[in-house]
Amino acid sequence: MKTISITVDQPLLERLDDAARAARKSRSELSRLALTEWLDGQHWHRRAAEDRAGYEAHPVRPEEFGGLIAAQAAALDFD
Repeated sequence: MKTISITVDQPLLERLDDAARAARKSRSELSRLALTEWLDGQHWHRRAAEDRAGYEAHPVRPEEFGGLIAAQAAALDFD
């Protein structure tokens, strides 16, 4: 693991310390968790934007689901 230095203002430091104490974690551990969560969120936001752009460029057509709907109907046919 590497050590880094960051600068935070006093109110943020107090919030970090309060949260770390409540979670029974160190400042470093809580900071790592928060940073990991934020980076993961950014990854999924990018993926969602890419998916949205793909569907805008190539919209789904209703006829694409004909086979799926027929298979679901057949699976539900109890006769």
